[in-house]
Amino acid sequence: MEILKTWEQKLLEGTVNKENEDVRALYTQFYVSECKKRNIPCLLWDNNIFTEHSWESFGVFDRIESEWRYPKIIDAIMKVVND
Repeated sequence: MEILKTWEQKLLEGTVNKENEDVRALYTQFYVSECKKRNIPCLLWDNNIFTEHSWESFGVFDRIESEWRYPKIIDAIMKVVND
């Protein structure tokens, strides 16, 4: 993967579904950790859209199948919460 050069690129790489669950999980862990340090509550926005490479794809929990589509993201959140 090409080294990302700007904060905006890093932000987008970590938030948009590009078949990049590992990158998204690392970004999630960083984000939740920084929020926790500052006592800022955060939440996981899940709109149940799973279209890859879409700006509207924020689905994590598949409501039809009742399963986590991206469990590494949930694991990243829980790791910070439980530390």
